[in-house]
Amino acid sequence: MKELLQKTQDIQRKDGVDISIGADIIVGFPGETEEDFIKTYNLVKDFNITKLHAFPFSAHTMGESVPAGSFKNQVSEGDKKDRMNRLLGLGERNREAFIESQK
Repeated sequence: MKELLQKTQDIQRKDGVDISIGADIIVGFPGETEEDFIKTYNLVKDFNITKLHAFPFSAHTMGESVPAGSFKNQVSEGDKKDRMNRLLGLGERNREAFIESQK
């Protein structure tokens, strides 16, 4: 992990403009614990992900279902919403700091 983090920090454009990293992240996948979520949160923080799309896991019960919808240890809707909001808040703070650093 440290090697990957160093590599992303070493990436530079030839014109000297800083890069930003984007990611799509599902929160609340069945079996996800608070500890698992904190690891994801820290990854977003450590890699300074500035373009973040986070969304809660959905079993799609009103249409086409997905196999994970029947897995044990489903995460509550409240926990999924809380984790998503915390992650999106961090992503927004990362984005704002990145924009500010480019002025």
